[in-house]
Amino acid sequence: MPAASEARRPGPARSLSRELILETALEIMATDGLDAVSFRSVSKAFGVNPMALYTYLKDKNELLAGMYDTAMRRIEPPPAKSRATAENQLVAYFGAVRQTLIENADLYRLARPIGVPGADLDVAERIAALFDRLGLPAAAAVETQLSLIQYTIGNALFYASLDADALASSMREAFADVDPDVHPRLHQLREVEAITAPAAAYEATVRSMIRSAVANHGRDL
Repeated sequence: MPAASEARRPGPARSLSRELILETALEIMATDGLDAVSFRSVSKAFGVNPMALYTYLKDKNELLAGMYDTAMRRIEPPPAKSRATAENQLVAYFGAVRQTLIENADLYRLARPIGVPGADLDVAERIAALFDRLGLPAAAAVETQLSLIQYTIGNALFYASLDADALASSMREAFADVDPDVHPRLHQLREVEAITAPAAAYEATVRSMIRSAVANHGRDL
């Protein structure tokens, strides 16, 4: 299989479109990191002059914002109609966001406010509706969503930067050696599966955050 740099060697220009430009920029980021993304590197993938991209994007800021929106649109949004509880739908959605961020480690650097033109307001509306179903007033819903976003970005960034299996193995070994007479509480933790199961620990924390918000701010339905 050719190296990424060989795959992007200039050749006959493909038909340009905004969508194809953004997908190509994401490919470059996944291979070489966000700092490698530029009008020059993207245009090189198409074998065209960098100026050709300005027909579709006004500047690099729009390119980066479009990359974020394109990646996030890959995530399956909460269905408009579902028998699943609002809590389960929120856990599933933010879990999918986490996985996307792990697979695209630099994507967190592109995170931006929902109000920016181009963001998927339909998805934002569905998320807001789920918080409403949980009985959260608007202010509490916004606060909870921001907390979930921040936690998700941080968790994904942490696990994208290391070998999760190696970490789990080292944690199991460390807890297995704890002397129960010296550190009895830590010794008990050796049986807690969540400390070596990142996805399970993430889900448990998200549920706890949602339930805490409902307990503190939820209104009677």
